[in-house]
Amino acid sequence: QFIKPILSVQGSRDSFRYKVLPFMGGSDHKIYNDRLVNVPMVFFNVWPDPYYESDLDTPDRCDPTTMRREAVVAVASAVFVASAAGPEALTLASEVYSRGLGRISRDIKKAFEYLNTWEKAKLALAYQEAENVVRRSFIREKTTVESVLMLAPKDAALPRYISALKARLDFQLNGVVQDIWNHYRALCDRNGV
Repeated sequence: QFIKPILSVQGSRDSFRYKVLPFMGGSDHKIYNDRLVNVPMVFFNVWPDPYYESDLDTPDRCDPTTMRREAVVAVASAVFVASAAGPEALTLASEVYSRGLGRISRDIKKAFEYLNTWEKAKLALAYQEAENVVRRSFIREKTTVESVLMLAPKDAALPRYISALKARLDFQLNGVVQDIWNHYRALCDRNGV
C-alpha cells in the first residue's frame, strides 16, 4: 500500500483496484514473453472497457490516473529486477518457486482429468498425454526458477539455492509421474484394459 495516493491532476479519483494474474495470451504482449524473444514484461489491462478494439479506442479515452499508477508499478518492477542483488534475488527465487508449485498443481489436476475423462479405448493415449503435461510443467518451472540466476550472477549463495530448488522439483516430478502411472493402472484394471 502506498503512503501517498498516486493520482493525476486531470485524472479520476477512483480507487486503485488490481489483480495479479498468471500469464495469459490474447493480446500483443504475448510475443514478448515467447521463449525466443524472452523479454520480461508487465501487462496492464483495464476491463471492462467500452471502447476496447473499437474506432473510439484512442489515447484520449485513457484515465491519466490509471496511466500514472501503471507507470509507477512498471517502473517499480523494472527497478526491483534491475537492482536485484543477493537478498532480492533469493526472495524472488522463493516467490518464483512457490508460484511455480501452484502452476504445477493445476497441471497435475489437468493430467488426472485426462485420465478420468478419456474413453477406455484411448486410455493409453490419455496416459501419455497426462505424463507429458506433467513433465513439461516441471521443465517449465525449473527453467523459470533458473532464470533468477541472471539477477545476481556474482552471489555465491544463489546458485546453490537454485540448484536445491531444481533438485526438489526433480524429486517431486518422480513422485507425480509415479502417481499418474498408479492412477492409469487402476483405471486399466477397473476397465479390463
